Amino acid sequence: LCIIAFPIGVQAQIAIENNDDPMSRAAMVKPDAAWRPYEVKSIVVNTQLRDQVAETQVSQTIHNPSHRVMEVELLFPLPDGGSVQSFTLMVNGKEMPGRLLPKDEARGIYEAIVRRKKDPALMEYAGYGVFKTSIFPIPSGEDRTITLKYTQLCTKEKGIVSFSYPFGTQKFSGGRIGKVAFKGRIVSTEPLKTLYSPTDQLQIDRPSDREAIVSFEEANVRRERDFKLTFTAEAGEVGATVLSFRPDDKQDGYFMLLASPDVKTARSRKILPKTVLFVLDRSGSMEGKKLEQAKEALKFVLNNLREGDYFNIVDYDDSIRAWKSALQPYNADNRREALRYTEAIESGGGTNIHSALEKAMEQIQNEKRPNYVLFLTDGLPTAGNTNEMQIAENTRRKNRHQARVFAFGVGEDVNARLLDRLVNGNGGRSEYVSLEDNLEAKIAAFYSGITAPLLDRKST
Repeated sequence: LCIIAFPIGVQAQIAIENNDDPMSRAAMVKPDAAWRPYEVKSIVVNTQLRDQVAETQVSQTIHNPSHRVMEVELLFPLPDGGSVQSFTLMVNGKEMPGRLLPKDEARGIYEAIVRRKKDPALMEYAGYGVFKTSIFPIPSGEDRTITLKYTQLCTKEKGIVSFSYPFGTQKFSGGRIGKVAFKGRIVSTEPLKTLYSPTDQLQIDRPSDREAIVSFEEANVRRERDFKLTFTAEAGEVGATVLSFRPDDKQDGYFMLLASPDVKTARSRKILPKTVLFVLDRSGSMEGKKLEQAKEALKFVLNNLREGDYFNIVDYDDSIRAWKSALQPYNADNRREALRYTEAIESGGGTNIHSALEKAMEQIQNEKRPNYVLFLTDGLPTAGNTNEMQIAENTRRKNRHQARVFAFGVGEDVNARLLDRLVNGNGGRSEYVSLEDNLEAKIAAFYSGITAPLLDRKST
């Protein structure tokens, strides 16, 4: 349940922690230091979207780690835009009373909490209505599972249906959440075309041309942003949608074109064979968990290539080597051999990014296939040519067959400017993975988007 939970005292002993640290401002403490703020163990959201109508169920488990009974009042900002028809609140299976408050009354509540908690960030929800519960207790050391069900009418503008869920309120809990999961089932009377989330990478399954299932899951995270999803549905073989955004009147705006084929049309077309070239950093700084995760991610892709695909592995430290001297066709024997090669990769040495990418581009000789380079590094270039502008320009110039470069930066020491230059000049995108993230899951989510190409830049 994506809510703001504010502990309040049975006695007048709970004080407001006045601390400039933004992650601790939301905590409530007792003067005798016996108080500990609540913990959010999990948030699981399930949504059924039928055209514009969304039925959402949210289950959140809250833990009271303190030695006192915690009395909790829950505030749920109503989704921005759209109309909420009904709310039902359950606490450990028992229905609880609550009230839907309009925006003006809700603003007064937000302002009162801001005065009490000294946290103006809450005012970002001042334009929202609110669902406010009655007070209920959580005994010391116990959990309470809160389930909220509501129905809303999503906004639809120029054929684009928009759904949002306020996960961002969790930043007021001040701690990490053990599990955050979202699953949405979309059913449309017209064939679904584009599905897009500007906030999260989604796993998308399309059982039919009028149905889609979208999901994501995170573990041990500070969730500080809302979830947003847009989709379009219309008859025809290809759906195209233009989304635009202007930060304010003084700045230039942005636009994005989303195009998606009809599912039946896509399934009837031949899937294009592709080239996937792995460029893997095995420098000394990759030792341990980072290299093991990278190898598991590489194995995942190796196990999910298709017959007709070509592939190779380039791994590097201050020296460059490759599994094979040229691209290899994907078959059972090559898969097994590549998996053995991957397992044997060990860390050591510097980071020669320039020569590794140069070696990769030399391998790509066929411009008729979609060509993908998956480039992974955890650090700065330290060997060979280390000039980031020259590395980016030379890679672009060597990329004669229009391979798309996708870069994954791991850890805190990545040269983000270099990776962004590399992908911007080569039709790809960059992704940054912290040491706490699951690299294999990130690459698996990315690979699901290129596993079965129907067209590429040269066929448009």
